[in-house]
Parts: sequence; C-alpha cells; structure tokens
Amino acid sequence: MAIEGKVAKVLDARALIVNRGSLAGVQPEMRFKVLEEEVDVMDPDNDIFFGTLEREKVRIKITEAHPMFSVGRTYENYQTTVGYVGPDFLAAIGSPRSVTKVRTLKTQGDPIANFDENVAAVVTEDKVIQLESESHSDTIEN
Repeated sequence: MAIEGKVAKVLDARALIVNRGSLAGVQPEMRFKVLEEEVDVMDPDNDIFFGTLEREKVRIKITEAHPMFSVGRTYENYQTTVGYVGPDFLAAIGSPRSVTKVRTLKTQGDPIANFDENVAAVVTEDKVIQLESESHSDTIEN
C-alpha cells in the first residue's frame, strides 16, 4: 500500500518536508507525487456526482528520512531553449541552445513562478502520495 502524507513545510525552491518518516516506512530514494486539492465533479444539469478529480503538481524524491518526517527534493528535468532568436543578436550571442533544468517549487514572493508551468505552487498541507512505480523517465516533454 502506498504511503500517504502531507507537505509540512516548503524549505526552498527544490526541497520540502513531508510529515511521514522512517517510522511510517519512508526511505531515501522513494518517490512521491504532490497533489492539488481534490475537486468533486458534479453534473451541472442534474447534480449527479461523477467522481473526484486529483491532479499532480510535482514529484519529489526523498533525500533524508527521519523517524517522524522526511525531506524530499524535486527531480524531474525539462528541456528549454535559451538565447535570443532574432537577426540583430544572433551574431553577438550565437544560436539558441537547449538546456536541461530541474522543476522547482514556487517560493513566497516569486512573481515569475506564476507564469512558468515548470514551477509548482506547493503549499503546506498539500497531499503527498508514494509513487509505487513510474512509467516515464525523469525528463518531461514540453
């Protein structure tokens, strides 16, 4: 059975604390997904309950497992292009190039994060569930 917990604290742009530790079975290298708040989906025509929608914000890998809590860090990579694409600047800075970055967590007071889909707005009490198996690599295709 998958281990479930909650975000206890966001430490920085890549690390957070989960309120489950080694006493609950958490070990370093375990991977978890952080979820958005669940949303009940209702039929607007007749109020029939369709189910609950649960969406993933970001994935973390446990780096430290203490008895009562764990520290996890983001690990998923994504590809992005850097460099200006315009005739006036190409000669000065060269061609655009692809770089690999790691997904991050939104930190308080970071207005840029609101516009970047690779920055997850994780908050205290977000649900965390262990990934029992992963079906894709650590790289996200954009």
